[in-house]
Order: sequence, then C-alpha cells, then structure tokens
Amino acid sequence: MTHWIASSNRDNAKILDAKHTWGVPKRNRTLMQRVKPGDTILVYVRQEKEDYTILPSAITGAYEVVSEPYEDHSRLFVTPPQMGDEVFPTA
Repeated sequence: MTHWIASSNRDNAKILDAKHTWGVPKRNRTLMQRVKPGDTILVYVRQEKEDYTILPSAITGAYEVVSEPYEDHSRLFVTPPQMGDEVFPTA
C-alpha cells in the first residue's frame, strides 16, 4: 500500500469528496500508472484567499483507491487559470 498526496484547490477537493473520483492533469499521466487499488490518497488544499480572509493550506481528506485508473475526459473539475484548458482526466 502506497500513500499519495494530491494537491488541489478547495473547489476540486469538494468535487472529489462528493463524487469520490480523482482527477489528475495529463502531465501527471505516468503517476496514474503507479497508483493501485488499496493505496491511500491524502488531499492537500493550497492556501487560498477568499475576499479578505486567508484560508490556510490543509489536508482535507483521505481516500482509499478502489479501482484501477481510467481516463474520462468529461469536464468534472475546475481548471485553475494557470493551467489553461486542462481537463483532468479522472481516475
């Protein structure tokens, strides 16, 4: 069993929590070849500013991988502005 840290923003962490699916940028495709059922994913959200409040970075969830990775190109996750038109194929 391997533990992985998935860096995310709060919007996508909420989607992961609601849908129980993890989206990974295409540039990290080789990572997905290493993730196996039984592994644990810890979701780390980065520090963000909301209005005049700074929301601290935090681990917001721990999930067990229950299936092999697969690609689904549906637009499920919010793409951060600095990532262009990334789709985050889900796993």
